[in-house]
Amino acid sequence: RGRLGVPPHKPSYTLRRIWLTREEEQGYYYGFSNRALWPLCHIAYTRPVFNASDWEQYSRVNAKFAEAVLDEIEGSPAIVLVQDYHFALAPLFIRRQLPQSRIATFWHIPWPRPETFALCPWSRTLLEGLLGSTSIGFQTAVDRNHFLASVEQLLHADVDHDEETVTYKGRRVAVGVFPASIE
Repeated sequence: RGRLGVPPHKPSYTLRRIWLTREEEQGYYYGFSNRALWPLCHIAYTRPVFNASDWEQYSRVNAKFAEAVLDEIEGSPAIVLVQDYHFALAPLFIRRQLPQSRIATFWHIPWPRPETFALCPWSRTLLEGLLGSTSIGFQTAVDRNHFLASVEQLLHADVDHDEETVTYKGRRVAVGVFPASIE
């Protein structure tokens, strides 16, 4: 079932591998994640490429990973950590099946200004996916502030800047800064 004990000589945890088809890998990873989100968020000199078939693969793979999480936790509320821009939709997919779970998402790359993020045809869907989290972390205060402005402007969500929370569709999500580097 794609499980591997780590470390192999004396396993202390289990790694669950998710196998992707070549088409999924091309559209999800090389396509939407790296040709659309990466340049969009880094405001790179390469224009983001928004391809509908890449978006479909990105959505499909996010659902596949969410299903694997749900399979592993066997229907019980759990603590789930979602890592990075490759999985922006997974928190909402998991939340829909296990509303009592605690889902922490960490976004490792910069978050652009709302005007820039809005260039993505699926910007609102990505934001709603992330807001399936219980908490969302960013590297810097600038990234957090750009995210808060994005949900405020694009989703008309209620943002409490003092408490660093977003309330959207009756759910409250904490949004913080957690630098991942070593001082």
